[in-house]
Amino acid sequence: GYSSAYPENTLLSFEEALRSGADGSELDVRLTKDGKAVVLHDETLSRVAGVERRVDELTFEELRGVRLGMGQRVPSLKEALGVGGLLNVEVKVVEAAIPSLKVVVDGGALDRVLFSSFSLEALRLIRAASKRARIGLLTQDVRSLSYLPRLNEELGLYSLNLPIEGILVLGLERFLKVLSEASDLGLKVILWPFNDDLLQAWAPKLAGMVKAVITDDPPRMIKSLGRRGPTH
Repeated sequence: GYSSAYPENTLLSFEEALRSGADGSELDVRLTKDGKAVVLHDETLSRVAGVERRVDELTFEELRGVRLGMGQRVPSLKEALGVGGLLNVEVKVVEAAIPSLKVVVDGGALDRVLFSSFSLEALRLIRAASKRARIGLLTQDVRSLSYLPRLNEELGLYSLNLPIEGILVLGLERFLKVLSEASDLGLKVILWPFNDDLLQAWAPKLAGMVKAVITDDPPRMIKSLGRRGPTH
């Protein structure tokens, strides 16, 4: 969502992202102690709420008692779907894969959701349960993607989600080659940042080779890319 100005992974952050012109939001899903799919990046509440508790040690009702600032609470995935727009649902733990898929299917939102994960097991579970689900491979290591053709054949990937910092690791020429190889496999490229400033600097130059960019500051990125309002 619009996490540079609003509490991350909250309904307010997603709503303001859409209002600012974003096509949708990227969010992170974990499970509560009682198996509820909830939207939170970290495994604990320490960073976002100053609470030294693990998400999977709390029931959904207990988690709802935690305040995140600006009147926001940890939302369920079902609530996040209600905001609208496109959603990139990052599955943070394997156990959240099937519950996340069920929420999306039950909500009739499969056509506007991309499931992504660093966990191949999570992606395999989603693919085994749904032929229609769009899934994206998240990776931090851009130096060796020789396994990508085999994995794409196995999973039917929609996208390859790469860190923009790959430019610093590979250099521009080799990074562009990675993007080209992914495109040759029929994959969409989605860029995400450790450092949003780096993404702001490079995204306009790579815009013709990527399907989407994930940013903490949608208005700034939209201005950088030179467009206004959502496009699909």
